[in-house]
Parts: sequence; structure tokens; C-alpha cells
Amino acid sequence: MLFYVGNLGFCGYGFLHARDFDYLTHKKNRNKYNIKELPSVDIFLPSCGENIRLLVHTFDAIRKIKYNKLNVYCLDDEGRDSLRILSKMNGFHYISRPNRGELKKAGNLRYAFSRTRGDLILVLDADFAPRADFLMETTFKFLENKKLGILQTPQYFEIFPGQSYIAKGATVLQETFYRGIQSFRNIWKASVCCGSCALYRRAALAPHGGPAKVERSEDVNTGLMLLRDGWEIEYVPLILAAGLSPDNLITFFNQQYRWCVGSLHLITRKIFWVGPINLKMKLSYCLSIFYYITSGIGLLFFPMPSLINIWYFPENLLFSNYCLIAPTLLMLVVAKSTWSKSEYGFYVLRTALAASYVHLIAILDFLRGNMAPWIPTGTKVESSRYKVYTFFRFFIPIGYLFLFLVGLCRSYEKIEIVSIFFPLALISFHATISITLSKR
Repeated sequence: MLFYVGNLGFCGYGFLHARDFDYLTHKKNRNKYNIKELPSVDIFLPSCGENIRLLVHTFDAIRKIKYNKLNVYCLDDEGRDSLRILSKMNGFHYISRPNRGELKKAGNLRYAFSRTRGDLILVLDADFAPRADFLMETTFKFLENKKLGILQTPQYFEIFPGQSYIAKGATVLQETFYRGIQSFRNIWKASVCCGSCALYRRAALAPHGGPAKVERSEDVNTGLMLLRDGWEIEYVPLILAAGLSPDNLITFFNQQYRWCVGSLHLITRKIFWVGPINLKMKLSYCLSIFYYITSGIGLLFFPMPSLINIWYFPENLLFSNYCLIAPTLLMLVVAKSTWSKSEYGFYVLRTALAASYVHLIAILDFLRGNMAPWIPTGTKVESSRYKVYTFFRFFIPIGYLFLFLVGLCRSYEKIEIVSIFFPLALISFHATISITLSKR
């Protein structure tokens, strides 16, 4: 409950104080600089087994970028001949390190960092296609602010007909983060570096030999590393690239598991708590943990009041107890769907519930010190923990429904029939969604 209240309070404060983005001022500042003044840029395209057809689309978009001082590097961590040929056909540099797999994505980026020279580095994951004006809209920021170490832009996902419910729902969940949370974090200069679609200042990374030397979540760890060095992170809410959401439960599981474990690992490191980062920045980073805890652990606790009520205090199971809950839940859905710019539907609830089971498993694995191996974005490889995920989303809701029905049978004579409608409907609804998550 404390985590939930903290998360809600922090988000509420942020949304009330967040500043609107003034594009006219942004455009005016951009036009102050001559194209010859802008810094040189290296684009890093880390790849680890993604579908070649996906990379063809990304490469085509990158070729259309309008910028003079530009070099593009394909960082192939599988050493595929097909990708080497594709890179040369597009006029890109090809890099494949000898120690492939070491330190995962961070190792790949660090190897390329030591072999390139651009003033700035733009990292794009394989599924992100940038706009032609991406660099023209961003690089001048590093001339405006000499302390700017990282400039993060939104990771935007489109919703289109024929997508799975997971792809559509994941898009809406991302919108909440990038339209709301990242924007108000700018107030405290504590926006989070999310890796892809971010520009890095080489001079800021140079003392460390590149991005943070970690296997998991090198992006947020790199952001923390630069904040400790006195650099700043800024978020610009301009959609300058479009990517693809996970389109199935396996890739969605891998993504959410990786993000959750990475965030947990970050705030349990000593360097997070001991150092020059101010309290507001630390609270901003802790917000991610509040989200994962309320999402994962909250999954276990949400039916507890009804179960305790029907097992131990059946005479107090009254319909009036739930009169405030139902309108609140309805209002949350109405408010969120009204605020969202993305198409909003029932798939959002299904995807959020699917994410909660992933977060629960990730938290339990982290506490046990037994995390699943890192799996790159977009790779449809079933994690060793996916079977546990399937088990949890079937037996947890069924178990709660069973306990409620047993409690109902034990205390049937003490309960008014109308009083059981809402809690029974809520638990049954939760069980139905959980069991059918694997279906499109």
C-alpha cells in the first residue's frame, strides 16, 4: 500500500507541475545554428539476431537522414555475412567484435565506441526507423547546453489494424511513460536514459570507455553514471523515430522481465545511494521500482481484502464496502482513455495484467538472486522463466477464485447474496483474463 500511495503521489505531483513543450521556441533555438556548426554524429545500430527484413526497413530510413557530418555503424553481435553485405550495400560501416556476447549490448557498444570518433552517438535499436530530420531536431541541444550528456527522445510505437492485443496494449503503456512520466522528470533534470533513440555526448562517455560496463540495462546505468559525473540528461518529447511493439507474449515477457530486473539491479547498487546525485533524482529513479512493485506484488494482494472478509468476517461482507471501488475503477479507465492519444481498448487491460505477472516473476527471481539470461529485444526466444509465467497466470487467479468460493460455502448463511456480486465478479474477471492471455 505504501508503494502504491508513493507511486500515485509522485505521479500526481509530476503531472501537475510538468511543463508543456513549446515547439515554437524549440524551432527558434534550432534555427540559430548554422548546419556547419553542428557536431559530427555516429549512428550505432546494435544487432543480435534480429530478422534481416526488419533491418532492411531500418537501414532504408537511416539512409534518408539529412545531415552532413554522419557515419553509420552496424554493430553485428552474431557475425552474419548477410548483415555485412547489407551494411555495405547501404554505405554503412560494419563492426563485429571478436568477443561476441561479452557484456551483451553494453559490450557491443563499448567495442564500437573505441573504434569511432563522432562528437555525438545516436543509438537505434534494430526496430526503430528514424525520421529524416532526427539529427537536425536534436544535435543543436548539445551546443545550447555544454553540460548535456544525454538527450533522450520518445520510443514511439504505432497501432495499426491486424496487430495482436499485446502489440496494441504495449504501445499505450509506453505512451504513459513517454508523454507523462518522462516529461515531468525534466523538472528535476532526472529524465531516464532509455537507450534507443538517445543521443550521447562522446566526451561524457570517454572517461568510462563508453556506456556503463554492465550486462543488464546499460542505458539507465549509463545515465546514472553520467549524472554522477555532473552531466545532465534531457528529454525532448518529439516523436522522431517509430518502432515495433512486441507482438507476442514471449517477446513481451523478455522485454518486461529485462526492464524490471535492470531497474531493480540499478537501485540496489551502492553507487546509486552514495554519491553526488541529489534526492529528487534518486526519487525519480525509484519511481520505476514503485511501478514494478505495485504491478507485480500488487497482483498477489488485490483480492486479499475480499478473501479475508469472506473467511474471517463474513457478516461484514457488505455491498456498500464496494460502492466506492467500482466508480473509482471506472473513472480510472475513462480518464486514461480520454487522455491517451493512442487507440484505447480492452487490450490495454489485458496487456497490463500480462505485464504484472512478468514483474512478479522478475521480482521473485531478483530476490532469490537467480535471474534468467539476458535476451535481446525482438528476439522470439523463450526464456527459461516463461514456463513459470504460464504457471503463475493460470494457478494464481484460479487459486484465489477457489479460495473465495470455499469461503463462500463456509459462511453462506451469514452473507447477503447481493454482497458477493462485486468481489466474485472481480475475481472471476481477473481469472478469465489471466487464463486467456495467450490468445490474440
